[in-house]
Order: sequence, then structure tokens, then C-alpha cells
Amino acid sequence: MAGAPPTVVDMSVPTFTLNNGVEIPALGFGVFHAAIDALDTGVRGGPEPEAITRENYGIDIPEAD
Repeated sequence: MAGAPPTVVDMSVPTFTLNNGVEIPALGFGVFHAAIDALDTGVRGGPEPEAITRENYGIDIPEAD
């Protein structure tokens, strides 16, 4: 006798499905939430809003003239 057949265990992970069809694991959502929270350092990044001007960041679009 070769022995008993292997036991089949359901290893699927419960998920949440968002409106756009993306599935997020229900048991790991805390990890995703922590990663997003880690992005919020409380320090503003990038240039100051006043520095965003056409002279500093503008691109010539010949078709727009």
C-alpha cells in the first residue's frame, strides 16, 4: 500500500476587491497601510509653489502658438 492520499488544504487568502477590480489581501492590509503611512514624514518635498513658473519649468509647445 502506498499510503493515504495527501490532504488538500485550502491555502487561499481572503481578499477585498476594490471597485476597479484590484484585490487586496485582507490579512496583509496592515502592512500596506503602514507603508503608506511611512510616506507621510511631515516634511514637505519638492520646490516651493512660488517657484513653479513658466520661466523655471515651462516647455515650449510650438503647436500651441
